[in-house]
Amino acid sequence: MSKEEYISELRARIAHLPREEREAAMSYYVEYLEDAGDKSMEEIIAELGTPQQVAERIIADYVQSSHGSGEGQVSKGCLVGLVAVLSSPLWFPLLIAAGAVVFALLLTVLVLLIVFGVVGIFLVGLGIWAIFLHAATGLNMIGGGLILLALMMLMVSLFAAMGSGARTLWNILRRRRSV
Repeated sequence: MSKEEYISELRARIAHLPREEREAAMSYYVEYLEDAGDKSMEEIIAELGTPQQVAERIIADYVQSSHGSGEGQVSKGCLVGLVAVLSSPLWFPLLIAAGAVVFALLLTVLVLLIVFGVVGIFLVGLGIWAIFLHAATGLNMIGGGLILLALMMLMVSLFAAMGSGARTLWNILRRRRSV
């Protein structure tokens, strides 16, 4: 095995490490091999170990340095995951029920919007026809239809404003979380 093959194999074995860690390790071992002078590769491998052994040491050092030296130390992500899994019999059914309630409310609002719109248009049309038969009845129908159409437009604008406000709130929370 040549020095280039040794370096290439070592680089391939630690390729999954973060760039800074990988470059620091590679620069150390490349410099070591360059300073070895007239030593044979057998002597270098006897001192350092095979590329696999060196890679295992580099990875072990990285894992130990990135997770701290305490053996009983548990990362925050593991703890959150553990709590989420253990409490899932409680929150998962509640999440499904909340989703069903929200879906039912949205469906109800959509049906009301459609009903208000259809009945409002129907009453305005019928009122225009009825105004020629009995003016007071026709005007009442037109007025009722216009009220229903106004309620429909009010509900649409209210829900559009609520959606815009929820989107703005979500963006604010997301920006705070990323800082």
